[in-house]
Amino acid sequence: MDNISIIIRNRNEAEFIGFAIQSCLDQFENPEIIIVDNKSTDESLEIVNLLKIELRLKLYQSTTIRLANQLIWVLNNVLMTMFWYYQHTLKLLT
Repeated sequence: MDNISIIIRNRNEAEFIGFAIQSCLDQFENPEIIIVDNKSTDESLEIVNLLKIELRLKLYQSTTIRLANQLIWVLNNVLMTMFWYYQHTLKLLT
């Protein structure tokens, strides 16, 4: 796959955020990784900011919990719609 975007939600995930980012890098070639932070109070933002310098990361920090949850909900629905469309298009072509 040439272009892929991965969305990772973050709220006080300092212990796991590095592993999640590394897993994305291991599975895909040059992915765009979008981190949606939901008011983290631990070191996870520092970890993301350090990795952001070297990698293709985008960090979005929400000002409210609702904003981040709504963004993730909308993006999940868009992805599910795209996946459904892709599956049905393949069935029609075969």
